[in-house]
Amino acid sequence: MRDRILHPFRPSFGERCLIVAWVAVSALGGFLAYTLVSNIAGTHALMRVFGTTEWWFVGCGVFGAMAGLYCARHWIGVTGRYALVKAFCGIVIVSFMGALIGGSLMLPLYGTMFGPMLFAMMLVENPVLALVWIVVLIAAHILISRHRREREQMFAPVPITL
Repeated sequence: MRDRILHPFRPSFGERCLIVAWVAVSALGGFLAYTLVSNIAGTHALMRVFGTTEWWFVGCGVFGAMAGLYCARHWIGVTGRYALVKAFCGIVIVSFMGALIGGSLMLPLYGTMFGPMLFAMMLVENPVLALVWIVVLIAAHILISRHRREREQMFAPVPITL
């Protein structure tokens, strides 16, 4: 509590964990969106000049991943008996909703229909990318659960001793 009074704008450990989780998922979402669009275009080289179109695709991937993580906020980071089952459901929700929302922003009708399918096919074709995506989402689950535990302890009733 003393740190909160002396340094009001310094985030706590749980808040830093939450920020790292959101930044990691959104950054990887942008990278995967760019990789997906590069593979569709037939260009397998990631090192090329970035134009406004490429920046738009990366931004859509970042926003889609953040929106997917927001849609799965009741599943990711949950502790308790069925935490792993809920984490798996949360990973599926983040992946599907992120691809759906990001694809809808990239190409409104075509991306909405084929965004989740192309994202799943990209993960099937590139098992390394799939492994990285799953590992980052599991790490986000652990980091968000640390934040939730910190919040639960903050509002826990204090025992009164006389």
